[in-house]
Amino acid sequence: MFIVNRQNYCYNTCITLCTDGGIATEKRITEQCKTFAGHFAAVCKTPVTLVDTFDREIITTATTGLFYCGACKNECRLPQTLLYGCSEAKRWNGKYIFYCPAGLTFAAVTVPETDLALLAGPVVMGDLQDTLFDLPGYAEPELVGSLPVFPAGEMNHLAAVLETSAAGITGRAGKPVYEQEIILNEIYEATKRQEREGGFFYPIELERELRGMVSRQDERGARELLNRLLGFIYGAGNRDLHAIKSRSLELMVLLSRATIDAGADIREVFLYNTIYMNKLEEANSIDELNILLTEALHHFTDYSFDFSSVRHSDTVYRIMEYIKSNFGRKISLDDIAEYVYLSRSYVSGIFKAETGQTLSSYMNGVRIEKAKQMLKNPAIPLCDISGMCGFEDQSYFTKVFKKMTGTSPKKYRDRYN
Repeated sequence: MFIVNRQNYCYNTCITLCTDGGIATEKRITEQCKTFAGHFAAVCKTPVTLVDTFDREIITTATTGLFYCGACKNECRLPQTLLYGCSEAKRWNGKYIFYCPAGLTFAAVTVPETDLALLAGPVVMGDLQDTLFDLPGYAEPELVGSLPVFPAGEMNHLAAVLETSAAGITGRAGKPVYEQEIILNEIYEATKRQEREGGFFYPIELERELRGMVSRQDERGARELLNRLLGFIYGAGNRDLHAIKSRSLELMVLLSRATIDAGADIREVFLYNTIYMNKLEEANSIDELNILLTEALHHFTDYSFDFSSVRHSDTVYRIMEYIKSNFGRKISLDDIAEYVYLSRSYVSGIFKAETGQTLSSYMNGVRIEKAKQMLKNPAIPLCDISGMCGFEDQSYFTKVFKKMTGTSPKKYRDRYN
């Protein structure tokens, strides 16, 4: 009896959200987000942009100083870059820190129970000189140098404050709660439908419609259809976790195939499909299954949008960040692939395609730059520098150094001093 009452409550909640009162609430939340963005920008000296992820447009940007994106010469299509961050924030439980194509950093958070998202940035994360070293040719070094600089740890704090504030605007902790309410109502409707029709009939035609909607990038329609399908699956399963898991896994395969049909990279889709399937197998409750499936739908439908160029840039700068943070030790391709959650071959391929150089040559370049800085300090013994920069062999270090600078480490030090 409790379940039925809860479902009726959820149904009434959904109806309320579609009335004029719901529209008024949406406008109020939008205005609150604008106000908060202004406060955040004033205190943190960081631009904050409010984005509507459903209409796929920028609502406003609050800033008290330079907004670099307006002066950037790269045609990265700013809304697309910000929407990519919003997409990843949905996938990573409401918060995501990412790099734009110019190598600058944003923090994106979703506003619970809405299609809104807040993004702080661009800023420089980490060492300014490292960022300037990797700047693409179209970037303006002087403008980049005037941006706020946050160490990686502080960037995490900034994102956490942004996330907590976004949750406070709506008074709810996360969007999956709202999705669960909708699905509870769908279970209720599916059960009633079975009673009226005298038995259970799984709507296989809805699966075909769902695949078509994902292929056509109709995110809202796909979400509604998925919720209906989940209602049938959960209702027919009579809360039998094993039976519901089996149908859910089939639905996961359908979603991944539809995403491939929409033009997504098959290697990445299969990788994430495996991750979600493993999570489904480990789920211990209906609620966990619900959250995982809606999360997967968000990810796959967002993935079918054209985020490939931004996603590749983000991945490349994450690889660069990892190398610069770990240059003093041995770094394997497996280490890098694990850090960015991609396969070895895919990591090598996109890095070469985006930067024009191999991972090993970039890694050597970073290590030689670090060695040059150390060589300027006479207190550091010459024989220690190769090991401190991740070279296991002194002669190989000397060979690479001479190839990249035209002189030996010792002559470089003597010349500088």
